[in-house]
Amino acid sequence: MSRGFSEQEKKEIKFKLISAFETALKTQTIHKISIDDLIYEAGISKGSFYSFYETKELLFVDVVHHVQNRMKENLYVIIQTEKEEPKKALKNMIKSMYEHLLLNPWILKLTSVENERTMRRLPIEVRNNLIEQDSYDIEEMLNHLGIESSIPVNEISSALRTLLFSIPNKELIGPDFEKGIMLLIDGFIDRVVGDNN
Repeated sequence: MSRGFSEQEKKEIKFKLISAFETALKTQTIHKISIDDLIYEAGISKGSFYSFYETKELLFVDVVHHVQNRMKENLYVIIQTEKEEPKKALKNMIKSMYEHLLLNPWILKLTSVENERTMRRLPIEVRNNLIEQDSYDIEEMLNHLGIESSIPVNEISSALRTLLFSIPNKELIGPDFEKGIMLLIDGFIDRVVGDNN
């Protein structure tokens, strides 16, 4: 990192870059977001940008982590404030994820062809870490709820992504999408939790 910045300034600049990128993702694709736009928002030079991130794609990874961490904080609030049965708490957590994704629709576009190109530009270990983090987060969530499932965590994570990534097709599916997604969530929870909890 640049020697001209204090540790506090480094944190603030990274936060500004992450926030600027996240804001830009609401209206633009990754490919159309320029480093020049991001450094303007953060108030730093291009050379300083490269002392924080080697590429725009690596900054994107931090944006994804930032959003995931914010979502996890919301989920832990549900765990702490709702002293309910595990099934009901899990349902409320999945509903919270669903609502979070509705507020951040760019996340749901991560499977698009353009974003696939972005992911391919990342080092393989970074790509694998993003996928593994999902499974780790799901496992941690189930542990906090005291849920033991006979289904492997990677399958639970994959099923949950499949459910949540149906959101972009909401209009295509029709007016009963909300009811349908809740039915699928109930079935998902019944299968994951089973009779053991």
